[in-house]
Amino acid sequence: MNRLRVVILALLLCCSFSVSPSFGQEGDPPKVIPPVPEEEDPGLTPGPGGPVPGDGSAQSGKSEGKGDVEAGKEPPDGHEQKEEAKPLPELPIEEGEEGGEEEVAVEAEAKPDRCACYPAPEQETSLVKKLSKVISTSKLKSDEIGMVAVTYPEGDVLFAHNAAQLYNPASVTKIFTSVAVLKALGTGRRYTTKVFQEAGECGALVLQGAGDPGLSASAVGKLARQVVQTGTKCAAELKYDISLFDSKNLPPAYEQKQGNAGYRAKTGALGMEYGAVWVNAYPTRPGEPGRLETDPPTGCISLVNKTTTAEPGEKIPADERLSATIAEKGGGLQVVARGRIPVKRTNGVSVSLALPDPDMFTVCYFAEQLKMGGVVLRKGTFSAGRASSSAAVVGQVPGNSSASDVVEMSRNSRNYMAEQMVKLLSEGRCKQYSFKCGLKVVAKVASEFGVEQGCLKLKNGSGLYDANRVSPGATVKFLLSVLTNDEVQRTFVKSLAVNGKSGTLHDRLRKSPLPVLAKTGTLDDVSALAGYIDRKGGQYVAFAIYVNVDGGAVRHRKLIDDLVMVLADAVKPVKKKGKVSSGKDGRSKEKKSGKKSGSSRKKSGTKAPKKGR
Repeated sequence: MNRLRVVILALLLCCSFSVSPSFGQEGDPPKVIPPVPEEEDPGLTPGPGGPVPGDGSAQSGKSEGKGDVEAGKEPPDGHEQKEEAKPLPELPIEEGEEGGEEEVAVEAEAKPDRCACYPAPEQETSLVKKLSKVISTSKLKSDEIGMVAVTYPEGDVLFAHNAAQLYNPASVTKIFTSVAVLKALGTGRRYTTKVFQEAGECGALVLQGAGDPGLSASAVGKLARQVVQTGTKCAAELKYDISLFDSKNLPPAYEQKQGNAGYRAKTGALGMEYGAVWVNAYPTRPGEPGRLETDPPTGCISLVNKTTTAEPGEKIPADERLSATIAEKGGGLQVVARGRIPVKRTNGVSVSLALPDPDMFTVCYFAEQLKMGGVVLRKGTFSAGRASSSAAVVGQVPGNSSASDVVEMSRNSRNYMAEQMVKLLSEGRCKQYSFKCGLKVVAKVASEFGVEQGCLKLKNGSGLYDANRVSPGATVKFLLSVLTNDEVQRTFVKSLAVNGKSGTLHDRLRKSPLPVLAKTGTLDDVSALAGYIDRKGGQYVAFAIYVNVDGGAVRHRKLIDDLVMVLADAVKPVKKKGKVSSGKDGRSKEKKSGKKSGSSRKKSGTKAPKKGR
């Protein structure tokens, strides 16, 4: 293993880089990123309970736009830590984070070649010819696609095309957010949402947010039941403490587009259900209104039903399918649903909507659950406030571990979780948890994992819209460095989607001869994939493919899959009599075997059974 690390260390030193990057002075003007054309949302609408389309997979690449932590003191309540995180070099404790969005770069400037790291193979191998042919027949302009593929642990460059060019990586951005969380916060970090009650008869209840990225409606319901189980019958009022996060809850670059799509949810110290709500519509009789419900079920949202059940066999135009809007109205939330519902879709059709204020929705839902348990709130409105030092904890629900959160965020490409985690990375570094502070940590960790100066530019942690830039070479260098880090390697690899099996790759690359573990990225004008081809036995091919071109994201996804299939076919192990080697372009050494191959059968006079389909 030490020999492998030496090889990777030498590989990472192919370009010089600083491990202590500067982030510029406060107040420096934002650095300009070359714009890409405006994109439109393809509009994915999974069924009830399905993942919020957070990849990417229904997002575009263009431009919507609260507690203190003192240095040297324990974090406030709601921030438990089972595994001690190894701290990064301290950043200055900053006061507030005011002003517009600012791009965070690993370093201010970079020479173009420093973002490449991997030169193209000196010899034009058969693999290079095949990959080049796939690219040339795609009709893309040369600079519209970038790709790098390098073997691990050998460090052989199998292919490099536009390795140094900066591209919009879309949701591949999440690999940098994931590693930052695992490195800076550890794998066992949990965030606990709590309820306090002030002393006295019918003392006020205080719901305290901890920024739990995976807070669910069931967890909030559990909190309410815990309060009921203490014997609480009434409370003077219900307060909410969201002071952990600063007041900016819309992630940077999200202002580039308007709308209520669930994948562009705002963050919140008390946000639950990924900051969104599902509206499910079911058919009734043809010509009659459909039946509506929300998930989670709640009286905090009023429903205006303008849907119609379609006739049998009726083809519904795209602009007449289920759609919905959500807005604050009369002190609550109102959803207006429109469209025609297929009469045979008895399981319903669904749309996910981003909540206007995730914190206040959770407060309303919690109050609703309290009332269902028989707790009387004497004051009908809610107000912000913190629990006093004499208040008693009457309910608490810890979140999942940071490792579990990273797996969920990355594998299913949850934008909400990614942006929530960016804010949580502010802990111990800034008095208010903010996007700007957290992104500095993401950039700092990326530099520690070999990303060159200026080769990663960040505006948000999810990759939504026209926000971020990175080169294929820097991405592969980062991926190789992760494999050598025992702290994060196992969880990070586990967090990646698996071809034909899980996450955003569950329906892609089904025929690949080798497992593909990767992070997807999809915007209207961006298609991306980065990760590993697993050659087994601790051997991988790290790769990154970025396509940035107007329109046609689905078509370019097919192009990327074709490139990965060619790559996987070239490096798959070739079984020969007495030995096993990788494909001729994989450059792995042959492994001699003194015994017959474990896959060979003993002579038995019976034919081997056919493989199932």
